[in-house]
Amino acid sequence: MRLACKLGALCAGADELASEDFSELGELLGIAHQLDNDAHDLYYLLQGETSAVPFVKAEIVKTDLVRQKKTLPVVLAARANSSLQEALAPVDKENKEEYLHALHEGIIATWGICLLYRERAGERLRRIEARRSLAPALLFLLEL
Repeated sequence: MRLACKLGALCAGADELASEDFSELGELLGIAHQLDNDAHDLYYLLQGETSAVPFVKAEIVKTDLVRQKKTLPVVLAARANSSLQEALAPVDKENKEEYLHALHEGIIATWGICLLYRERAGERLRRIEARRSLAPALLFLLEL
């Protein structure tokens, strides 16, 4: 996102300061989007909701958790010396519920961090807008 925003600004004739501002805007939006994606991915898997993934059968959904990727919600919920696969399928139901609760807390914390990055992106956009007017279509697209 950082590169796409910087190149877009440069192609539109922006000066170096403006192109750097757009570059930072892209980075902040990219991080926010990735955090939101990671949280949603785990949330839908934990809820058993495959309807959020159109045209995909439940047994072939490829989530980061299934692929054992360590996304922020998982990292926030992880315990020392326990693998995610063991935590999700233990014999002891109490430990499983405790870990699933920790994963839900990780999701909530990740969404909170995502909102902070979106707020920073909004601040960056207002800084850009203070120096030059922006197309309403761009503001609508960014949803800030």
